[in-house]
Amino acid sequence: MSAAHLFRRFDDPIEYRFTEAPLAGEILRRRLAMFEAADLDWPRLLDQTVGLSHAQLARASEEVAKHAVLAGSKRIASEALLSVLRKRRSAAIQRFSTKWSESESA
Repeated sequence: MSAAHLFRRFDDPIEYRFTEAPLAGEILRRRLAMFEAADLDWPRLLDQTVGLSHAQLARASEEVAKHAVLAGSKRIASEALLSVLRKRRSAAIQRFSTKWSESESA
């Protein structure tokens, strides 16, 4: 999988890169700032952010925050966030694999 993607919109190329670990951690921290998240296992979490975009990280944060709110909790557990990140990463890999297979057979 390429670390850079290229999209066209109105014939202007827009390039973006996957989020690197330090920025991924900052995105997650800021998105979860209203929750108790001080004891999160950041090294394990950041391992699961490889290959995810800023938008995917934001959605993962929103999903885990929603589950915490619905459970009546102000605390984010490492395992809950790990689970959401793994799901998003798995879906991203699956989408890429499908597109790659389709382009190979064309």
